[in-house]
Amino acid sequence: MFFETQSLSAATLLDNLANRYAVATDRAVVLDESIWTYYITPQLEKTLEEILETFPSTSDKPDVEHATISRIDAIEAVRKLDRNSRDALASKLRGLWRRSFRSRLNRMLKDLNIKCAFLNEVKSSRDALVHEGRFHAIDKDQQRRENAQLLWVSYAVLLRLITKDAVIPHFERLEGWFTN
Repeated sequence: MFFETQSLSAATLLDNLANRYAVATDRAVVLDESIWTYYITPQLEKTLEEILETFPSTSDKPDVEHATISRIDAIEAVRKLDRNSRDALASKLRGLWRRSFRSRLNRMLKDLNIKCAFLNEVKSSRDALVHEGRFHAIDKDQQRRENAQLLWVSYAVLLRLITKDAVIPHFERLEGWFTN
């Protein structure tokens, strides 16, 4: 339980640091929220509704070689969507004006000259902890490593925000410090 709480705190800290850094450097959004909300989103919602109503169209040519579901099952799934489910899909469109966590984190690490070889793992771990309340990994040793990676990245960012010339120890040298 301690690792989950500690890791969730580190993930939340990292999320907030990336967001505040993006706001401070004027990189938090892709497009102004009011433009997105009043001009773009209504058109996207209308288009989504049209797609759901007419699915499948004769022009649909899915990459069935890589599809994980059959065309018949896809058609059935779309046809079963009720109004609440369609509205839930449409509501996802409303937040697309903001940059993603990955984009904000990547930019902050680049600007702060922090090299992180396990950025995908940090992102997966953060997503699982924040959205599902669990580690991405099932194995306890891997969970400890996820914890250490989140703590290391948070530590590195804080050091570089304090002073841009801060020396950041290699992760492998500190891994035991974070997991013991």
